[in-house]
Amino acid sequence: MSPEEKAFSVAVDNYETLLQSETQAIVSVELDKLENIIQEKDQVLASVVEARAKLLVDPRDIPELGVTLDRILKIQTRNSQTLTNLIAQNPQDKGDSTTEETSRIRKIRTAYSSQFQSEGKRFKV
Repeated sequence: MSPEEKAFSVAVDNYETLLQSETQAIVSVELDKLENIIQEKDQVLASVVEARAKLLVDPRDIPELGVTLDRILKIQTRNSQTLTNLIAQNPQDKGDSTTEETSRIRKIRTAYSSQFQSEGKRFKV
């Protein structure tokens, strides 16, 4: 693997690690942690995009990277769906949840959705 490919691989691995942390935060409804992770993801995604720009080949042509990218897209999609389900169930399942908490979850969802949609454009591989 070239140094550029290695740098891309490291950046993508870091992004995947954040996605896994995000999964845990969504499932456990840790809103503060989730907000922080979303911010970190944006920073790490910038490093992925930067590393991608330095590649001389399509990362999908490197089998190891292709598998990792597919896994990342699956995790990202699953997290988005899980967050959507959380929002849909929140008012019904948590009669004790506050309006502030519900509003905060929706705010996170909006931030997450806009990040996910922009990644589709920025995270082309």
